[in-house]
Amino acid sequence: MLLLSELKIQVGTIGTSQTAIARTITLATGLASDMREVKADIRQIKTDIPSIDASIEEMLRLLPDRNNPST
Repeated sequence: MLLLSELKIQVGTIGTSQTAIARTITLATGLASDMREVKADIRQIKTDIPSIDASIEEMLRLLPDRNNPST
């Protein structure tokens, strides 16, 4: 991440704040894109949970009952 001290150095070296602002906007845009991806992944996981739960229930049903081997 771009720190405030790095922005100050960049502004001092280049002589303009436009470069620092452009860099910050670029980073913010990239982070926003990453967050959209993360949110989409979380939505997909939430969608998959019922199916995974049903699969686990089915596996448990098919396993022999260790406490009741006669059934």
